[in-house]
Amino acid sequence: MAALSGVYLGYLAMFQKSVLRHKIAALFLTLALILPMLAACEGDDGETPASAAASVSTKPVKIGAVTSWSGPSGPAGLLADQIMAMVKTQVEEKGGILGGRSVEFLKYDDRGQVADVIGAWQKLVLEENVSAIVFGGGTTATITASSDAAEQFKVPLFNFAPLPGDLSDRPYTVRCSYSKSALNGQVHDFLLNELKPKTIALLCEEEQTMRTFIEPFKKQMNSAGVEIVYEQYVPFGTNYFSPYLTRIKYVNPDVLIGYFSQINYYAMIFKQIMDLGGWGNIKFVSPTAASGNPLITKLPGAEGTYHWVLWTPGLSYPEAQKFERDFVERYGRLPMPQHIFFYLALRGAINAIDLAGSDDPQEIAKAARSGDLHWDTPAGPLTVQPDGETDLKGYITVVKGGEFIPLVSR
Repeated sequence: MAALSGVYLGYLAMFQKSVLRHKIAALFLTLALILPMLAACEGDDGETPASAAASVSTKPVKIGAVTSWSGPSGPAGLLADQIMAMVKTQVEEKGGILGGRSVEFLKYDDRGQVADVIGAWQKLVLEENVSAIVFGGGTTATITASSDAAEQFKVPLFNFAPLPGDLSDRPYTVRCSYSKSALNGQVHDFLLNELKPKTIALLCEEEQTMRTFIEPFKKQMNSAGVEIVYEQYVPFGTNYFSPYLTRIKYVNPDVLIGYFSQINYYAMIFKQIMDLGGWGNIKFVSPTAASGNPLITKLPGAEGTYHWVLWTPGLSYPEAQKFERDFVERYGRLPMPQHIFFYLALRGAINAIDLAGSDDPQEIAKAARSGDLHWDTPAGPLTVQPDGETDLKGYITVVKGGEFIPLVSR
């Protein structure tokens, strides 16, 4: 009996140890299941939950702005300041972006220098962590340098210029204004369908941007049977045009194409042509945004001249009227045609961020060139194609009574 009792007690001890092991294992299993839940619920007493770190940010979305606030192109900065303030108000009135976040514009003056553009990108991307950059510069060289930097840093550039000419291999550059091909087509159609010239003269600034327009334009005219009877490229800073204008009046073309980057060139040309007796039968056509300045319309030599603009006051398009109202309400006067370039770049960046649903630069770049980025602009409906180009063409206007009058309105 004693032996049996010993065996029984041995089995009992073994059974109790087995039960204890199972209880311990069950306890560890329960803790393994409960601890993550407790961690997720942590913060009920005021501490920040772990999941809150991944919650949607409420910080402003940072957008860098690179253009000239000083130097020869310094006046561009004033236009940029006015539009940035107006757009910021528009965003606030709509409740922000990305679920209520505000936007913060960080300005950087490139002074018209490529070195300063590179410094701007380094600071805005590496130190400020911007989600996108707008404008890009104020000259051909600085805008191209910005596009190069966008590809290097993989941060989208919402460009307000028709440069670089080809964006197919630049996935981080987005055009928000017009392309050279669209402008060429608009001017080409206007000349051949409306003015119908047999002879054309060319008076242009000696600058690479001008060449990129003029060369294909000449081929188009020659193919249509239009003869180029005069072609002259003048050095940057020229202020005496009478010798050129005298020669042009002598060859007497049906149309003179004037292509310059700054308003002061046009002002001098219009003044000096009046000193020579006016245009006569020559039709003056400018295909650049620089001549679309209301100051031009007040010059006697401007009456009856034709100017391409991306937008001008007085268009019937709803967004054009809203753009005018918002600007007048803030500044007490109408915007200039040049304001639209800054506006389109800013709205393009903001709309792309909203479309991406993220402030991550790469996600924004993908959304911008997805083919789904489109909105109504003051210059008409705009869609950014997968190649980064837009479909805006602008308007041909004629100066009458001190105003730009669109020849075709929407």
